[in-house]
Amino acid sequence: METNWAPEVKSLQEKGLLDHLNSQVYLSEPLGVAGIVVTSDSHVIFQQRNHWLAEGAGQMDVPGGHPEPNEACKTKEEKISLDDLSPNEVLKEVFESQLKEVRDEVNIPLSQLEEPRLMGIIRNRLSGGRPVAYFHIKCTLKSDEVRNLYLKGGAETDESIKLTFLPEEDIACLQEKNKTFWNQLCPNGKAACTIYAKVNQKF
Repeated sequence: METNWAPEVKSLQEKGLLDHLNSQVYLSEPLGVAGIVVTSDSHVIFQQRNHWLAEGAGQMDVPGGHPEPNEACKTKEEKISLDDLSPNEVLKEVFESQLKEVRDEVNIPLSQLEEPRLMGIIRNRLSGGRPVAYFHIKCTLKSDEVRNLYLKGGAETDESIKLTFLPEEDIACLQEKNKTFWNQLCPNGKAACTIYAKVNQKF
């Protein structure tokens, strides 16, 4: 992710266009994952990111992270080559990584999460066009049950300060209905809400 956040990222993109007609060719382009998690009582889970995090510190966000290459081939990352990676195992890890991020960041057991549904992929212009895959996940627990599990602590619950739950029906028009909360969202959180609204738009 270092090149996508590098101070000279724009220069790298310009050089990519000049050399290969591809602005991203000199960037690491690590895939991120993020998800709209909906509880059984129809609330969406948001978390306030801890202040020591490098990206979106102190802002509201949805659970997420990134796939782990070593999970797709059970090899130490520094020794992984493309030949070690099976397309099916990579695809499986992309989807499962979002479930594991929710488990670790919110402390929801995997058994309480339904299969993730891919909503789409968006590039974050603030991180050199880094791609993020956005998922919709249904949780079989109510919001108060999720909060209680979170307060018990989990593998990565220290990455956030608190959880906030908003009615699922408000997400599609969050920018208009709740401008205060919208302005507290980091770009990733805004992207998640936006793509969720588009996917669930009623015609």
